[in-house]
Amino acid sequence: MERILIQENNRVDAVLDSTFEAAEGITSVLFAKKLSGKVPVAGIGEDLTSCQNIHSGTQTMTVYHPPKKLAEETAYLAAKLARKATQFDCQFVEVDNGTAKVRAVLLTPIAVDAKNLDSTIISDGVQKREKVYEK
Repeated sequence: MERILIQENNRVDAVLDSTFEAAEGITSVLFAKKLSGKVPVAGIGEDLTSCQNIHSGTQTMTVYHPPKKLAEETAYLAAKLARKATQFDCQFVEVDNGTAKVRAVLLTPIAVDAKNLDSTIISDGVQKREKVYEK
């Protein structure tokens, strides 16, 4: 991130990263360059640091998959496969995983920002409100 900022003279419209570890590093670099809160940062995941960063305004949002929904869908598919079922009550799509095309069920993620942090990640019990808001 630092190299990009140097190369672009600190002109970056937004940052989208693929891991919460990257978001943490990106927000640190933006803070050091006095760009924290000025450049929107989006990440993936519901780790404590991302939630704290969303609350403090140094990260704009994160992509969240509610664990209960993931568990329900996984249990449903596992039970159907264990019974050797051929009919499923879900929509499959073909996805190229880099090696082959595989059937997948794609769940709709939730965009979590400061407005819905409490009603999603915190109310789902993934993170505790007092921990998220202590930073």
